[in-house]
Amino acid sequence: MGKLWFIAALVAVLCVSGCGAESSRAEQKNASAVTIKLNISQQEYTAVLEDNPAVRQLMAKSPMILEMEELNGNEKYYQFAESFPAADEDIGQIHAGDIMLFAGHYVVIFYKDFPSQYRYTRLGHIDNPQGLAEALGPGKAVVSFQK
Repeated sequence: MGKLWFIAALVAVLCVSGCGAESSRAEQKNASAVTIKLNISQQEYTAVLEDNPAVRQLMAKSPMILEMEELNGNEKYYQFAESFPAADEDIGQIHAGDIMLFAGHYVVIFYKDFPSQYRYTRLGHIDNPQGLAEALGPGKAVVSFQK
């Protein structure tokens, strides 16, 4: 019975210390997260950005104002002449508020959820995308990015 109690206690300690380490890693990631402000149709949104070379290159241009084109009734995009460092991955599911890089040249803001077979480099996401589709509106949208 003593060995069983010892093993149970050891497992509990390992679980708690493992959960604490996971929580600590999440806190470290959040502490290093970069947030920016997006202004769309007089509405301000906060976006949390990934830590990758594409984001660093994009943010070196900030502040910037992009006139973004409509595509597929679920996204706005802007094509840069220059290429950004891509680390494309199979995303599978797009969520409203996702900000992605497509084909190394296109910055995309998604305003609807949908499954996708395309590959993107994650740039970040808008914290609270409520009203995003309405703010972006039909056709072109002017979006300002500020640190």
